[in-house]
Amino acid sequence: MTVGIEKNHFRLSHWEWLLLVGLGALLLRLILAVGYRNGFDLNPYNIPWALGTQDGVFEIYKNLENLDYPPLFPFLLSLVAKGVALGKELDSWPIQMFFIKLIPVLFDVGNVLLLYWIGCRKSQTFGMLLSALWAVNGSMVLNCSLWGQTDSLLLFFILLTFWLFWENRPLAAAVCFALGCLAKLQTAYFAPVVLFELLTNQKAKTALKALGVGFLTGILGWLPFMIGSGEAFLPLRIYFGGFGKYSYINVNAYNLYGIWGGNWVTDQASLFGGSYSETYGTMIGGFTCAHLSFFFLGLLFLLVLGGYFVTTWFHRSVPAALHGMMLLNGIFMLTTKMHERYQLPVLGLSLLCFFLLEERIYLWTYLALTVITCINQGMVLFQANYGGIFRELFPLFQTIFSLGNLLLFLLLLWGYVARVLFDRSFFWRPLRKV
Repeated sequence: MTVGIEKNHFRLSHWEWLLLVGLGALLLRLILAVGYRNGFDLNPYNIPWALGTQDGVFEIYKNLENLDYPPLFPFLLSLVAKGVALGKELDSWPIQMFFIKLIPVLFDVGNVLLLYWIGCRKSQTFGMLLSALWAVNGSMVLNCSLWGQTDSLLLFFILLTFWLFWENRPLAAAVCFALGCLAKLQTAYFAPVVLFELLTNQKAKTALKALGVGFLTGILGWLPFMIGSGEAFLPLRIYFGGFGKYSYINVNAYNLYGIWGGNWVTDQASLFGGSYSETYGTMIGGFTCAHLSFFFLGLLFLLVLGGYFVTTWFHRSVPAALHGMMLLNGIFMLTTKMHERYQLPVLGLSLLCFFLLEERIYLWTYLALTVITCINQGMVLFQANYGGIFRELFPLFQTIFSLGNLLLFLLLLWGYVARVLFDRSFFWRPLRKV
């Protein structure tokens, strides 16, 4: 197709739109990345990790004790290590910011292009809408360009995984999920959905193949680092060690526990029973916040398992993306140890559900969560870098937006149950095709 005018209708080819939206998204993110100096998380973690890869990327777990990411991100950091080192040598923070934020920025631009490709499976208009919505998403721009965080990597592989499941390509989906687990620990939250999707919607032979291919991908990704570190159980240390970190009720998240605070309070704090601890300055033991978190986690697991059972029994077509969105949003809202960034995958999945189900609720969810997650991240980042009014207003903002986020979660839970039990939405009639 070429640019042309037919009956006063301006039409762009796929490549022209990809160039426009991709280049626009890239320039926006790079300008902000270079222009905003952030030392929070980058100075103690990402920059030293990048520099540490120069002594041998596969030996990095042996050389850096505080590296708690799976191997894909350190490997990608090795590709920009010389640029980061150059910035440090020249004492040029813009050069350091450019290179240390480059990987997250490129993956987020990749999300823009991926959403266009997905949307075009229905129509070019749908593809343009999805890609444009992501290109100007303030929450993700803040995440990758200002903060320099890596959630765009997780989102890329999660979007691709659930799209491939919808396309009935389980082997490719399993590979993408394994790559996501190699990129970021939080990908593992989706493991129950991936497992249920394979066991309920695929033949036993195909499911076993997909599980085998995914497991093999993971082993091959870890193997060079296991050899380099001389540690056979390195994956177990990173994954289980990561889940064992931050044993607090809340880590700045706008969720159930954010309504009354709970930031940096041990999750062994007692809800009832227990005894006063001089060490923690609060009641611990008895029935704790950690116990409540595990209770909610069990309920969420049963909810999604029941969802798969009902949809399989009645032969209903409910996308894995909806199950995944419900599970992760529930984990973020109802369990402990949650950081401010852990809700970001719900952004991508809500947009994917909007595309797959053509229901407005998921578009409005995307827009609402864009605001909530942007403010959540911004308040954490800016209070760390500037303090002052951001620190003073943080408790008030956390209470207000946690309440709003909880109401949105209950609305989505209602919609999920309606979709699973009655194969319809309780909210709006489906959109007409774009």
